[in-house]
Amino acid sequence: MGGAWGTLAGFGDPCGGGTGWVGDGGTAPFVLRFGGVDERVEFGHELSMPTWTITAWVRVAPGGVAASTGTGGINLIPLVARGAAENEDDLLDITFVLGVTPALQLGTDFEEQGTHANLPFSGAALLEEGVWAHVAATKSAEQRALYVRGVLDVDEAQTATPAAAPDSLLTVGAMRRTTGALLGRFAGDIAALETYDRALSADEVRASCAARVVRFDGAVCEGP
Repeated sequence: MGGAWGTLAGFGDPCGGGTGWVGDGGTAPFVLRFGGVDERVEFGHELSMPTWTITAWVRVAPGGVAASTGTGGINLIPLVARGAAENEDDLLDITFVLGVTPALQLGTDFEEQGTHANLPFSGAALLEEGVWAHVAATKSAEQRALYVRGVLDVDEAQTATPAAAPDSLLTVGAMRRTTGALLGRFAGDIAALETYDRALSADEVRASCAARVVRFDGAVCEGP
């Protein structure tokens, strides 16, 4: 993730084998397993980006907790977020959140720089519990899109600029306020989470899926 290092929090043993990592890095890839309680990976103020792509392999499990991204926002079980519903403040707004809706569809949101308005967006493709899927969200200066299993799910014109929010915190598996309070909890596995400071093309997202699909049992990349 852009060279940033995070701190595992809420797992059984922050210094040893109980950190939440499972897999062997060989036939079974290393993944982080979240129990939907308080497990998360905490970063600082990294990734304040006006344009971005987030990609990850996810396997959703029952027990995740959805939370609202704020007034006019969306209820999401968070995969990764920079910011959380907090004060309407240029320092604290949401730069991005990517998560799963209670209906098991991909969803995203950000707050617009200056207006603090939430701009939620959700997909149509379903994520099946217990099955690995590649997911991606992109935001360019003109458009944003959601991808599932390597192919475009939904896109729309979107010219608003995500909040820079220098005090907002980056977290995997939850949304985290600057007070430390957590909103939402992911249950399941996350692997190969990657971020970019630009919007990847559809071909690049497809390639990201194809590059690792053989590592995840039952996973597929759809499309040509």
